[in-house]
Amino acid sequence: MDDRDLERLVNRFDALLPDLLRDGHEKQWAVISDDGLFCIENDFGRAYQAGRKKFMPRPFIVQQIFPWDHVAKITRLRTA
Repeated sequence: MDDRDLERLVNRFDALLPDLLRDGHEKQWAVISDDGLFCIENDFGRAYQAGRKKFMPRPFIVQQIFPWDHVAKITRLRTA
């Protein structure tokens, strides 16, 4: 995943954020791909595994849902 992929996926998450908050998902974890929202999980590990199983090697992000920018964990898988 390069910087353009990351920026595109973060922008997609930002666009979905108001609806996610309105629907009561604060503090949960969203899995976002180029297709949009894939799933919402209660912990990072489950969200990451769901995204990895569905999308690898395509880009995806796992982002915690907060009403403000909150970096909780950044994980980047490097491939050869």
